[in-house]
Amino acid sequence: MIDWLGVAFNALWILGLAIGLTVASYAWWSATDRAVPVGEVLGRAPCRSMVLTAFVMVGVGLQYQVCDAWWERGGLSLAVVACSYSLIQQVVRRIES
Repeated sequence: MIDWLGVAFNALWILGLAIGLTVASYAWWSATDRAVPVGEVLGRAPCRSMVLTAFVMVGVGLQYQVCDAWWERGGLSLAVVACSYSLIQQVVRRIES
């Protein structure tokens, strides 16, 4: 029988990784096109939001598949919560402005 929950969580972290690589590729292209550092492009709000979204997706997807020990789940949960909190703060700032 197919483990559909496992398939869904694997798809989630793979999609998150694809989003992260896409953002990195766009930042690299944009930085070389404008002759600015890559960090400056990644520091802008849209790129930062997408990177945080990718981190959350990868963290949630890997948490189901990879983490067996409690300390692995706890550490990854803290990272996911921190990225989610930062992402929510950015969304609230964007809505308020």
